Amino acid sequence: MTILTQGARSADFLLSEAGGQRSRGQVILLATTAALAAGTILAPSGSGYAPYEAAEPDPDNSVAPIELKILYNNKPASEEEQLAAVIERDAEVDRSLLIGLDEAAEAALIVQGVIIRPA
Repeated sequence: MTILTQGARSADFLLSEAGGQRSRGQVILLATTAALAAGTILAPSGSGYAPYEAAEPDPDNSVAPIELKILYNNKPASEEEQLAAVIERDAEVDRSLLIGLDEAAEAALIVQGVIIRPA
């Protein structure tokens, strides 16, 4: 018997969001050599967004928090920029399904009104 493993599904990480389209947005996803799963945390990078990479700790808290987004659905690897739907504010998400979450990312998302619930 063949066992199939299902990957991330669109918005699988999303527990609730604001009415209408308030929680969602659209960004330009920069070219990527790897496919990205729904729930990947994105950070601004040049003229678009790329997967978030943990920053060095800032003991003085002198760096302003960045505005992060959460990728709404899976995106294939692409040599070109592509549009991507994201969750950017006023939502509840499942911590265990977020990709790239660290303490700094969590703090930035909380400021944006994203509540991160335990699994």
